[in-house]
Amino acid sequence: MSWLKQLFERRRLYSDLSEEIRSTLMRTSRSWSRAVCRGKEATHAARREFGNVSLVEEDSQTVWTWPSIEIF
Repeated sequence: MSWLKQLFERRRLYSDLSEEIRSTLMRTSRSWSRAVCRGKEATHAARREFGNVSLVEEDSQTVWTWPSIEIF
């Protein structure tokens, strides 16, 4: 994918990233439910295992940016 196309499709990329993170958390939560715990405990365990969702999103989005172009 070209850098120009990514620049204009950023909103879709961010949406795809958020969806992928949600899917990963759901799969991990199901794994915890089957293995050890139920309900909210499984959700909390999955979030602990995955890490800070906002930080992961920010780090991932940073990879897609070109600060000098955006400032211009």
